[in-house]
Amino acid sequence: MKKICTIVLIALIFGCVAQSQTIIPAKSDFRIEIDWARFQGDSTQAYIELYYGIRERALSYKADGGRFVAGARFSYTIMNEQTTVASREWTVPNIIDDTTRLETGQTLVGIETFGLPAGSYQLIIQAYDMMNELRRDSLRFSFPVSLIPQHEAALSDIELCTSLQQSSNTQSMFYKNTVEAVPNPSLMYGTGLPMMFYYVEVYNLLKSVNGEKVTLRTQVFDSGNKEALVQNKQKQRTNNASVEVDKVNVSSLKSGTYTLQVSVLDSAEHVYADMKKKFFILKPGSEIDTTQKKEQFSLVLTEFTAMGEKELDNEFAEAEYLAHGDEKEQYGQLTDVEAKRRFVAQFWQKRDPDQSTAQNELRIEYRKRIERANELYARGFVPGWKTERGRVFIVYGPCDDVERFTSTEEANPYEVWHYNSLQGGVVFVFVDWKNIGDFILVHSTYRQEQRNDNWYEEYAQKMRH
Repeated sequence: MKKICTIVLIALIFGCVAQSQTIIPAKSDFRIEIDWARFQGDSTQAYIELYYGIRERALSYKADGGRFVAGARFSYTIMNEQTTVASREWTVPNIIDDTTRLETGQTLVGIETFGLPAGSYQLIIQAYDMMNELRRDSLRFSFPVSLIPQHEAALSDIELCTSLQQSSNTQSMFYKNTVEAVPNPSLMYGTGLPMMFYYVEVYNLLKSVNGEKVTLRTQVFDSGNKEALVQNKQKQRTNNASVEVDKVNVSSLKSGTYTLQVSVLDSAEHVYADMKKKFFILKPGSEIDTTQKKEQFSLVLTEFTAMGEKELDNEFAEAEYLAHGDEKEQYGQLTDVEAKRRFVAQFWQKRDPDQSTAQNELRIEYRKRIERANELYARGFVPGWKTERGRVFIVYGPCDDVERFTSTEEANPYEVWHYNSLQGGVVFVFVDWKNIGDFILVHSTYRQEQRNDNWYEEYAQKMRH
């Protein structure tokens, strides 16, 4: 029944609204929020929950009979080296009656689940605004997976939540072990969200812990590793595994980065297991919040201090596949080198997937793809990143397989790139029309690219003439 309702809702949004052309622009940048947690599976794999979110105000809406409809299209790919081990696409629809609610910053959240053997993976998340497919975001993370120990006290990863309550609603996507845990993939708390809920599972209590009782200790540490909060809860050691849910009032904490630590101890204060989770407190307008933002921006700005105007122009030009139209227009109007430096720094800072680290993981990966595209696809005086093969490589990453057809008397070279994890499997076809190494994209089954199912017939006809 749940699946039928979802299909009907998607049909309402992306079928019926075609009658209306009134677009309500998004109120903020299109940015996705991602988190995950690992739980005990079986002896061969861990059970993974992937949490995702997109703010309602980040979507574009269409007016439809007094309502406003929107949606985001998500996909994830999990890779082990160059092999895709899991992938999926889905739609997150949204219907609202009043656009004034977009000012409150509500977030649409969901969960995906899967099992993975122990190993080192790459997790790629992509999403786009279904009312304006040029508005998109993507994140790429290292995704190490280890198995939960079977014979010693252990904790699952910690899931941070916006709400958590006892429930019998087994139809809810957030239901598990008699509770309904609504995740907080932003890991952000503070004004409007002063209570931090968490869910964690404890394993192997009877196998390795001494005494009739255990203590579950919850601690919060600030960025200087100073304890800011602590609370203890005792419980009987009656079951080998248990689900622990609790809440921490973080309203007294100042803006900043914090670590939640949950530990299992015996009566002698011996720690049998612990688990940590980073989270953030944001109180807009506070002095500390403003200071931290300035400090973070100063660090980002330092990266570009040594760049001259030409280097800054090149840096932004090469970011063409990430930049929005209004950003390109704004940069084009800048004439002062310092203004350009600050603009480029801000451009990358707001795309940093983890601003708690010193590095911008997205920029590092993007720059690597630029350099690799220049190595592989340059032609004459045209750098590789400006070519069509270079663009596809930079935007979508290396393909899973490529078929190369060399020049013959009847045909010039062409290539077919296969991406197995994009939209269930897509191809990009490039043709070297003039046989000079200038490959042009003539066809793709990826929805946001040009499609020409008759490309080969047209190609063959052109070659005959």
